[in-house]
Amino acid sequence: MLDAILDILGQSTWSGCVRQERAKMTGHYAEQQLASLLHLLEIPLCPKSKTANPVSRDAQFRGISYDLAIPSSRSPLICIKAATHTSNIGQYGESRDAL
Repeated sequence: MLDAILDILGQSTWSGCVRQERAKMTGHYAEQQLASLLHLLEIPLCPKSKTANPVSRDAQFRGISYDLAIPSSRSPLICIKAATHTSNIGQYGESRDAL
């Protein structure tokens, strides 16, 4: 019980940049899970590296960065931008919402 209390206290005092980085990594985890599901269903996607490395380069289409493109970044039918927000979204979340 004491460990849980100390963990909660520790997380509540994280700086904004630490909270933002953790939220960013959570978003990358979501991208990896989606890429893995698409791969399992044998649906082609770009970049294929997202299944193993969620922070790998994004797909590029017409000068815009996308987390995933289906089936390819040259001729996409679907382009995906993932976003995960914490309760304290900060500037990153506000900028992302504007997209």
